[in-house]
Amino acid sequence: MISSRTWHNSACLLALSTAAALLPVAAAAQSTDQAAMEARIQRLEAAVATLTQQLEAERIRMAQPTQVETRVQALETRAAAPAPEGFRVGNTNFRLSGFLKADEIFSEFTDG
Repeated sequence: MISSRTWHNSACLLALSTAAALLPVAAAAQSTDQAAMEARIQRLEAAVATLTQQLEAERIRMAQPTQVETRVQALETRAAAPAPEGFRVGNTNFRLSGFLKADEIFSEFTDG
């Protein structure tokens, strides 16, 4: 029969050998998890960099006036300029000044 001291020593030796055998497995698993985390962090950093570039490009695009805004500004500037006197027909501008005096006599003679 095995004495309790021998049994205790055998149990301790078995526990230590099992722990020693599992230690590299745990370290390898931790190393794999760490490598996976590093890869994920790199992907996330790349995604953040891409989004930052897109945001900056959008800010620049929004700061520039659009074609419609440019046309509105041009029309407002043109409307602010004083209109020429008279009226325009084609490429000719007519301006009337002075006065018009008419002295007319009208009569109708009939036989009766």
